Amino acid sequence: MKPKLFSILIILLISSTVYCQSLEYSGSTLWGNIKDLKIVGNYAYCALADGLVIFDISDPALPTVVSRQYLIGNGQSIYISGNYAYLAALNFGLYIIDISEPTNLSILGSINFAYNTSDVFVSGEYAYVTNYDSGFQVINISNPSAPVRVGSYDTPGIARDVVVSGEYAYVADYWSGLTILNISNPTNPILVGNYTGRSNVLEVVVRGQYAYVANYTYLTILDVSNPEAPVLKKSIETYGSIGICVSDNYAFTAEDDAGVLITDISNPSNPIQIAHYDEPGGRARRIAVSGEYAYIAYQDNFPIQGIPGLRIMNISNPAEPTITAIYEMPDCVGETIVSGRYAYTAGHQSGLLITDLTDSYNPYLIGHFPTTGSMYNLAISGEYAYACLGGLGVQIVDISNPANPISVGCYYDSTSAPRDVFISGNYAYLTAYEGFQIVDISNPINPILIGRNRAIPSGQGVYVAGNYAYLAFGGMYDGGLKIIDVSDPSEPMTVGYCAFQGLPEAVFVSGEYAYLTSDSHGDCSGLQVFNISNPASPYYISSCDIPDQANGVYVLGNYAYVADLRVYKINIADPYNPIVESSYPTPGGAISIYVTGNDAVTSIYIGASCSLIILNCDLTGIDSENEIPNKFELSQNYPNPFNSSTTIKYSLSETGPLDINIYNLLGQKVASLFQGIETAGNYSIVWNPDNLSTGVYFARLENNAANRTIRMFYLK
Repeated sequence: MKPKLFSILIILLISSTVYCQSLEYSGSTLWGNIKDLKIVGNYAYCALADGLVIFDISDPALPTVVSRQYLIGNGQSIYISGNYAYLAALNFGLYIIDISEPTNLSILGSINFAYNTSDVFVSGEYAYVTNYDSGFQVINISNPSAPVRVGSYDTPGIARDVVVSGEYAYVADYWSGLTILNISNPTNPILVGNYTGRSNVLEVVVRGQYAYVANYTYLTILDVSNPEAPVLKKSIETYGSIGICVSDNYAFTAEDDAGVLITDISNPSNPIQIAHYDEPGGRARRIAVSGEYAYIAYQDNFPIQGIPGLRIMNISNPAEPTITAIYEMPDCVGETIVSGRYAYTAGHQSGLLITDLTDSYNPYLIGHFPTTGSMYNLAISGEYAYACLGGLGVQIVDISNPANPISVGCYYDSTSAPRDVFISGNYAYLTAYEGFQIVDISNPINPILIGRNRAIPSGQGVYVAGNYAYLAFGGMYDGGLKIIDVSDPSEPMTVGYCAFQGLPEAVFVSGEYAYLTSDSHGDCSGLQVFNISNPASPYYISSCDIPDQANGVYVLGNYAYVADLRVYKINIADPYNPIVESSYPTPGGAISIYVTGNDAVTSIYIGASCSLIILNCDLTGIDSENEIPNKFELSQNYPNPFNSSTTIKYSLSETGPLDINIYNLLGQKVASLFQGIETAGNYSIVWNPDNLSTGVYFARLENNAANRTIRMFYLK
C-alpha cells in the first residue's frame, strides 16, 4: 500500500535537514511570583505566571515542591474541585488540569478567552470566570476535556474576582464595587444587586449571609441575605488589603507591603483587628488558611530587599501569629548569559542565580550568590561574573565552581550607578546615569577605574566591538546611539552619534550594523537598525515595530531575537527590511535574551521576569547515522504542550506494515499520519494540527504485533 500524504504532515528520516521557523518551549526554571494559592489536604496548589506549582505541606515547617505544570498565558488564579485544578491565565483563558496524582499532572482541557482572564470559581458543572473589561463568563465543565462557554454578563465595572454561593455569583467589579448576579440559569446570568459604597474592589469572600470585601484601604462586611439589597454592616480601615480569606471567626487579609492583618469578625457589626504581621521588603499578595496555618504568597517590595515566595504562618493563636516556614523563590529574572552548560542570571534582589543546562528540558538551579543590592545586569568572562548593583557598583564573583560562587572583588564609585556592563579583554565597560566608564579588571580582586566620559547622560545598554563601544543612551525623547573610541582606555572619546525618539534599552552589534531596542514612546518602537560602517557617521536605516516595550536583543546569523511581552524572531538577512517571522508569549514579559547555535539549530534563553525559559528552533531531524533500533518504540512528543507544531519520534526494529494515527478524547480518528510499509529505522514526524481545536489528543503507533500510544496537548 502506498503511503497517504497529508498537508498537515511532514515525515522525515532522522538524517534529513529541515529548517524550523517557529519557536517552541523546551524547559524552564527559577519560577517565582505566586499569584494565587489554594490548600487541599496536604498540598498547596499555587498559580504562578508560568503555570501550576504544587507544594507538599504535610510538614508545614518544610514545604516541598512535588510537581509543576508549565502553562502559556500568565497564571493568575486557581480553584481546586475534586481531581481537577482550574487555572485562570491572564493572556489565555482557562486551563483544566488533572491532579488526581499530584506528582504526575496532565492537562485535560482549556478554553481561550484571549486576554484579561483574572479569576475562576467552580460550582457543580460550571466554572465562573472573570475577564476584566469583558465581564463575567460561565463555562460548562461537565466534560473537563472540552469546556464550553454557555453564558456571560458584561458587568458595569472591571470584573476582578468571583465567588459563587447558592444561586448567586458575587463579582469584585473594581470601581463599580460588588456586583451580584443570579445564575440559577447559567446560560443567562441576571444582575440583581450591586454595592457601590466602596470602589476599587479587588477580592470577595462569602460565608453564610455575609460578604467580605477587600478594596486596598478597607475591609467591608456586607449582609447579603437579600442579594438584591446588600446592607453594609461595617467597614474598617486596613493598611492596603488586596487579598482576603475567611476562616471560622477570623478574616485574614493580605495587606500588600504591610504584611498580614488578622481581624476578629465574630460580630460582623463590630470587627476587631487583633494582630498584624509585617516584614521589611515583602508584599503579601494572596492568603489561604487551612487548620492552624495560613499560607501567604509574598512578592518582593523593590527597592527594599526581601524574600519573595511562600510563607507558612502558625495561627493557632490568631492574636499572636508566628512564621513557621519560608520557601524562597526568585523575585525577578533578568539579564541571562550562557557559558558552557550553565546559565548565569541577574536575579534582581535574589542575587546571582546559576542554572545547570545539561538537560534543557529540566534545567535546575545549581548555585546562588546573594548580592548586597538589587542586581540589574551582568557579564561573564572566564571564571568571573560581573554583577551590576546600581548605586553599589559592580561586584566580581568567582564562578569557577558554579555550585559555590564566591565574591572576590568590587568596583565602587560614589558618583556613579552602573546600569550595564560589557567585558572585553582586561576591561569592563560600564554605562551609568552619570556617563561611561572603563575599569581595568586584569586583577579581579582590585578593579581600577582608568577612563571615563561624562558627556553621555542616562547610559543604558553597551556593546564593545574592536576599538569602539556602542551605547544606547538617553531619555524618552532624546535617546539614541553613541559610538565611543576606546582604543585608548584612559581617554574614551565620542566619535559618532545618531538620535531617535524613543527610550533606548539595549544594543547589539553584528558586522556593519548596530541593533537597538526601544519602548513604545516616541516615533520608534521595537527594533532599530543603524549602519555603523563608518563609526564617525552612523545612520538609521530601518526599524521593525513591535508592541509594548522592547528590552533585550541578541543577533545570531540572519536573525535578531528581541525580548518584549513576547519573544520575537526577526529576519534581518536584509537589514533594510527586517521582518518578524515568529514569536512566543512569555508569562510576565521578557527582560533579556541570549541565543546559542546557528540559524538552523537555535537555543534561546529568556530572562522572562518570573522565570528563566528555554526555547528551541531546531532542525526537525538531526544529522546522524541511521542505526537500526532494537525495539518498537514511540517517544513522547516534543514539545508538549505545543501551540503550533510538535515532533513525534518513533523507532522500528524491523520492516513491515505500519499505521500512525491521531485520535481525540472520544476515540475518533482526526488524522492519519502514515499507512503503509516502513523499513526499520529511526523516524521523526512534525504534526501541525491547524484545523483542530485546543485539547488532548493521542498518537498511536501500530504494526501487526504491537502498538504504542502517547498523550499530547495542543494549545491553539
